[in-house]
Amino acid sequence: MRSQRIGRRFDPVHLHQIHFTRKGLLVRMTQAVLQHGQTSIKPRIMLVDDEEFFRKTICELLASEGIDVVTAVGANECLQLLRCGFRGVILMDVVMHGMDGWSTIREIEKAGLLKGNIISMLTALDVPDDRMEGLQEVVIDYITKPFEPSDFIASVRKYLALLDQLKGTI
Repeated sequence: MRSQRIGRRFDPVHLHQIHFTRKGLLVRMTQAVLQHGQTSIKPRIMLVDDEEFFRKTICELLASEGIDVVTAVGANECLQLLRCGFRGVILMDVVMHGMDGWSTIREIEKAGLLKGNIISMLTALDVPDDRMEGLQEVVIDYITKPFEPSDFIASVRKYLALLDQLKGTI
């Protein structure tokens, strides 16, 4: 399998080789948060996706920009991290094994864990899902894969700026 580029677009699912230098840090950080509810590193981005390769690729992309990320393999880990105090930007995949992204958001809402968080959906679907109905006030954006890395990073920076504004009003 070769890296695939379509114009300037980038599909992380088709990358052949990845240099994931911070993997150990991210795994240790995720385990520390899940086991102890705290860590000295406070990532402000949570990536929720069941595809390991996509998680690694996005973490590497954001790490290259100095943005710390904590990952969750699915709904249960996401909810655990939120219960342990994570507050920040949640980049949520729509299609996941077990509980999908929309159901996960409804669980986050039911558990009262929305405050202090911004959610953006990530998906390979071409158009926003009908299940987004009723969640427009919770989900601020819908990013389709593949995407332009610079556009993705710009979006994440915009979410972080919005998060800072939100925290200033809480």
